[in-house]
Amino acid sequence: MSNARNLARLLPNASGQLPPANVQKLLNSNMASGSVIQIATAVNTTEVTVADNTQAVLLSLNFTPAYSNSLILMMVYCGQIKKHVGGANWGGLSVIDTTAGYAPLSCGALTYPQSEYDTRIVVHEHTVINSWSGTRTFQVKGAAAGGNIFSYSFQGNETRLTMMEIAA
Repeated sequence: MSNARNLARLLPNASGQLPPANVQKLLNSNMASGSVIQIATAVNTTEVTVADNTQAVLLSLNFTPAYSNSLILMMVYCGQIKKHVGGANWGGLSVIDTTAGYAPLSCGALTYPQSEYDTRIVVHEHTVINSWSGTRTFQVKGAAAGGNIFSYSFQGNETRLTMMEIAA
């Protein structure tokens, strides 16, 4: 397909918008491997406190890949996690695919030495998974165990889930 034809597809219609069919044709025409197809992000800045031996949903994101053969870069960030009590205990942060019923990303057990309390950490993890057909719901969950209480998005710090679809 010629570059002139691609550029012609970028001309707005009478309402000043690009026709969706033209955008899709443009995307399909010369999508090089590694190109970003779409990005979706969910953010929470409300502190969520999780009691011992429980977990809580920090945020949710629905994501629908444009292509079933692309790759999805999944990134989770929690700006501040606070451990409230000293002791041999842990908290965890994971991303759950509630539609398929598995955790494509888990930050594992966030462990602490026994004597520490009021400990604060930042978590940033990522993974790449294969795309799928249809919409799936992803939840970021925080957990606490071993006799402790954890606060996620402590003091209004951001917890964020970003999903980026990349052409294979």
